[in-house]
Amino acid sequence: YVYTTPGSDPLGRLNQPGHPFLAMNAATVSGPGVDFATQFVAVNRLHILVAQETMSISAVPEEVAATSGDVTP
Repeated sequence: YVYTTPGSDPLGRLNQPGHPFLAMNAATVSGPGVDFATQFVAVNRLHILVAQETMSISAVPEEVAATSGDVTP
């Protein structure tokens, strides 16, 4: 997962020809025979096979939102 600031273009970062590597902080690496966490990893963009932008999720628990009136039925 790559977290970006609101308003940025996370998928656009994959199409920057002048930057062959994608820097990732606080990364977890999992795969066949590999499972570790690290402070930093640089991923060669040519090795990225799939990318998907996901929606942001509210960090407010439902119980708190319900008591504050922030929930739409």
